[in-house]
Amino acid sequence: MLKSVITTAVICGAAFLSACNSEPAASDVRADTKAPAQVSSLLDPNIVDSYELAGVRILSDPLQDAILEQRPFNTPSEFHAVVSKYADADLQAMIYDQIFVSVNANTASEANIRLIPSPLTPNKLAHEVDEYRPYQDMKQFERELGKYMDGAAMAKLKRYFFVE
Repeated sequence: MLKSVITTAVICGAAFLSACNSEPAASDVRADTKAPAQVSSLLDPNIVDSYELAGVRILSDPLQDAILEQRPFNTPSEFHAVVSKYADADLQAMIYDQIFVSVNANTASEANIRLIPSPLTPNKLAHEVDEYRPYQDMKQFERELGKYMDGAAMAKLKRYFFVE
């Protein structure tokens, strides 16, 4: 009896794992859906709740508390002033890849643009953003800055900007 119960459990477990690891059938995928984005969304420290913030596993508890207590952050520089008290430069880069204060591409200061993670050097990014101002929309922003990076890098970079 015990042997048949164990055998049944093993077979059911194997079937479950197989089902979990398989690709969805064509009938399971809506025709109007796109492939999942390769670039994760950027959390806004001004509106993120404590549960979402806890999901950013590289944030220490004291840094999470400081973010929640010291917001709103009007600029990336204000956010950086808090983060830099708890994280070195390498950790800051990892944090800013997940949570950051987005900036208006038409009005952001050089100091705030320089904080944005980019394949360009901070000075080059600030220069190029400023050179093509004013932007009419994000498509223009992507077209101008996209000259300096591949599509994947541009997809990551545009998370940090908006145009008004």
